[in-house]
Amino acid sequence: MTATNLIVLAANGITAVWCAALLMLVLWQAPRQRANQYFGIAMFTLGGYAAANGLGRFIDDLSLDAADTTYAAITIYGVFVVSMFYFASEFAQHLTTATRLMRLIGLVLVAVQILALWTDNVLINIVPSETDHGSYHGEWTTVGRIAAANMLIYLFASSLVLYHMRDERGRALWPAPALAGVGNLFAIVVWPSLPLPLNALFLTGAAAALGLPVLRYEVFNPRANLYARLAEKNEELQEANRLKSEFLATMSHELRTPLNSIIGYAQLVVNGNYGTLNTTQRDRLEKVIRNGYNLLGLINDVLDLNRIESGRVTLERHSIATPDLLEGVLMVIEPLAQQKGLLIRREFQNCPPVYGDEMRIRQIVTNILANAVKFTDHGSITIRASRAANVIKFEFSDTGIGIPPDQFETVFAEFRQVDSSSTRRHEGTGLGLAITRRLIEMHGGHIWLESAPGRGATFYVTLPAATTGKTGPLTRPAPRESQGAAVLVIVESAEALDALAGQIAGEGYRALAAQTAADGLALAREHKPDAIVVDVMLPGLNGWQVLQTVKTDPATRSIPVVLVSVIDSRPLALCRGVDDAVLRPLDEDRLLAAIDQAAAGGPPRAPILTVANEGDIQDQVAALLRSQGYAAEGVRSGAAALDWLRDNLPRLVLLDLLLPDGGGLNVLACLRSDARLSDVPVIVLTPPPSTTEQRAWVEQRHADLIDGDPDSVLHAVREALTARAEPVI
Repeated sequence: MTATNLIVLAANGITAVWCAALLMLVLWQAPRQRANQYFGIAMFTLGGYAAANGLGRFIDDLSLDAADTTYAAITIYGVFVVSMFYFASEFAQHLTTATRLMRLIGLVLVAVQILALWTDNVLINIVPSETDHGSYHGEWTTVGRIAAANMLIYLFASSLVLYHMRDERGRALWPAPALAGVGNLFAIVVWPSLPLPLNALFLTGAAAALGLPVLRYEVFNPRANLYARLAEKNEELQEANRLKSEFLATMSHELRTPLNSIIGYAQLVVNGNYGTLNTTQRDRLEKVIRNGYNLLGLINDVLDLNRIESGRVTLERHSIATPDLLEGVLMVIEPLAQQKGLLIRREFQNCPPVYGDEMRIRQIVTNILANAVKFTDHGSITIRASRAANVIKFEFSDTGIGIPPDQFETVFAEFRQVDSSSTRRHEGTGLGLAITRRLIEMHGGHIWLESAPGRGATFYVTLPAATTGKTGPLTRPAPRESQGAAVLVIVESAEALDALAGQIAGEGYRALAAQTAADGLALAREHKPDAIVVDVMLPGLNGWQVLQTVKTDPATRSIPVVLVSVIDSRPLALCRGVDDAVLRPLDEDRLLAAIDQAAAGGPPRAPILTVANEGDIQDQVAALLRSQGYAAEGVRSGAAALDWLRDNLPRLVLLDLLLPDGGGLNVLACLRSDARLSDVPVIVLTPPPSTTEQRAWVEQRHADLIDGDPDSVLHAVREALTARAEPVI
């Protein structure tokens, strides 16, 4: 096989394969679309022409008729030329007078030329080439020369018409007929004297010029448009979700305000604040309180799920004594179990501490045990807890009705129970376990179950194990010795304000009450209360604006502030200088513990020193530390830190290494070389050292490297201070 044959076969083979691929791809996308059908004809005929050219090199070997083979190739080429323009004009989607005229001219031209060709009036005397084996040449007649010239003129005219189209889809196709015309010109002029298959190469380019716009406008652009529509729908869904969240937050406030008043007043009456009650009165009021809390629980479930879905739940992780936590939950659950005659089995006495958000883990355990009591009529409930690797594994087993295996996922779905009869027999929204699974996953744990109908159920939960010593459950600090400390309460609802003031007064505080921000600020300036409790949702100035005014006024900036909100905004509140934040519906013990902590004061303590160049970091870390009861100081340079350390002894140092002129490294070196400061814990805030050598240098000086998020900072501070006794000033 000659080199020319190889080149011809390769070039025509590439053209044929490319045409076949485009043909299948475009027709697969939309086989009934007319433009795609024309494109299919163009690619089929171009591929056929390439195949005929390839076979033409083996006329002798395959015993083919030279004239018939040549005529067939030319005929196929003519159909390709016309179908190419038909496709291009149809693809443009807007037929004009020029495109319609070009279509008609093309049909007439090809029909006449094919008739003349097969009657031997175009190319005659086709004989083998003497110099190129496999190549054949013929003589062009006068009609043949005119036909060839007309074909070239038609191709270049087609390109010109497409180039001047207004539609960008049509304009994108103008190179195709131009490349085909150049290839045809080379076939007529160059091939007889120099056997180079340039025509096949230019036809491959023409096929590409046809195919690429089709892929762009028919395949890629529709997908891009689809993605754009999906993105638009996603934005609409996000906006709808935001509006839903706002609606739920507003409605929760509107629902919980009167409920809090009902429960608060009823509790005050039951406690004897307004006189003694007879047995019937006490029973009825206790039912009011119990059902009020049930209704609040339903509202809380919906809001919890909404906050979790919108990513507005932040976990405050710390080490929690597992037995104490479980016993605290059982104090609430066990009376309900005893009413049904259920036995509670405890197998968790020696379990190590768990690491997580205490309030949320209590919620997890409460939801699971409440379900166990609800769906168990006789028998027992067993609670086990033990350490397995780096997790605490909980097991909650009951002898209740059980769950079919095909319904395991249903129990974790929102607003669903295993069957409708369960929903009617056992009250509830079906949200408890859905919220439970999401809270567990937020902690990095897992939940699963084993069960069978009539054989009870066992829920398994894994949560991270604590790495250090345990801490007990939340306890309220003792109120300050001087009774009558003033607490200012700023709440819009008169009933809620009265009930809350009564609760505070019952703890020995002197309650000051205001329903508007203006009245509250005036009372704060006049009486200088020991603490301020303010609701976020106030008329006029809201709670955040009250906070800003209190903290910027020299006369009130030192007064601790406790924020009350229907939305879990504690992390944001702490960063803005709030001493604590309590979520509605108000837990009396939780609120009073926050007030006690805020109003209690105490003797001076060694401060935690923060060394950071950025003021925002300084303010946020200081607010975070103070919210947890730590004294805090801050400086913004290494030199200022060294000056401060000469005269003061810190409890701990939070250090940003990226201070100007290497100041952070100088501070760390000073801390570790000074005998007075050598045992002060140091926590290095991110970003970490840039090189392995620097990191090793820092670690050799006993400084902890942490991420700078609030959870990590507080955890690292507690870990460091647990291992070191507080210095005496």
